[in-house]
Amino acid sequence: MNKIVSEILNKQFIKYIITGITSNGMFFIIYYTFLFFHDNYKIAYMTGSLFMIAAGYIINKKWVFKHDKNYIKTVIKYFINSIFFILLGIKLTEYLVERDILSKYTAVIIVIGASAGLSYISNKIIVFRKQVKK
Repeated sequence: MNKIVSEILNKQFIKYIITGITSNGMFFIIYYTFLFFHDNYKIAYMTGSLFMIAAGYIINKKWVFKHDKNYIKTVIKYFINSIFFILLGIKLTEYLVERDILSKYTAVIIVIGASAGLSYISNKIIVFRKQVKK
């Protein structure tokens, strides 16, 4: 149990949270701006997500995971991983909004917050995994 807690509270995870707050801040600005002008939460979600992917990749690669190997392979894995979480987020947001469980303004906050931990684990294990030297 202590190992799990120390892993969660390590510097890398803290940096990931800071990166997440930054890229999600960008996402929310774009999301709510699109809602203001177009009122389509699905388009707003996808547009905000594209900007969030780009910002998140750059910051995570250089600052959080300090990964400098296999540029093309890493971009592809990061993009696929991000698309998975975006599609999951869209579906969960849609579920919450269409069933009048939460508003389109609140649902997205809950969904993004809930996926942050899973995204960290996925990025650490799949995308930015350190290669073992033979």
